[in-house]
Amino acid sequence: MLSGFLGVELIGDTFRPYAKGGNWFLAANALAAMILLFVIAARCSRKQLRHFYFGLAPVPLLLSLNFAVPDQLLTTKAPGPLLERHRGEIKAGTIIISDDDPLRAVCWIFKRNDVYLLEQSGELAFGVDKENNGRRLLSLARAGELIARRPGQVVLVARHENFARWEKSLPPPKLVDESGRDGFVLARY
Repeated sequence: MLSGFLGVELIGDTFRPYAKGGNWFLAANALAAMILLFVIAARCSRKQLRHFYFGLAPVPLLLSLNFAVPDQLLTTKAPGPLLERHRGEIKAGTIIISDDDPLRAVCWIFKRNDVYLLEQSGELAFGVDKENNGRRLLSLARAGELIARRPGQVVLVARHENFARWEKSLPPPKLVDESGRDGFVLARY
């Protein structure tokens, strides 16, 4: 398992989960330490000591996990870094429209609970339908009207593929920032 991980990282050219060298080295060392502790535990003759080593084995991996998250995972699953880059630009009067996927991160990072959803509410359908009779759920036409009425005051956060689908139906944005082709897009109108 460790040799496969190292092989993909060192000689793989199409799939490289880590862009920075230190992250994969930390993950490899944590994995090696875990395997070593499992081997020590398996060879230990005293029952209490064996249980101690088995319990201790995943600790290096757990401690390094936050620092060894692959960069590819951050761009495709976590909109936080993209949103953090624009936190200072989003004022209290800015209207935020979001896709259903990054909505929780948008609300958390911008400390807002007045975010509009675009086109589909996903698992939030019950709450969105109940609150304000569904006025927080916008169609593409209503989102376009809102953008036209409030130029410079609307921000859209969405998955890249959804933004690409909606882009033709919305006015052209003034600024587009993205976290990667498989990640998220922040567009300011």
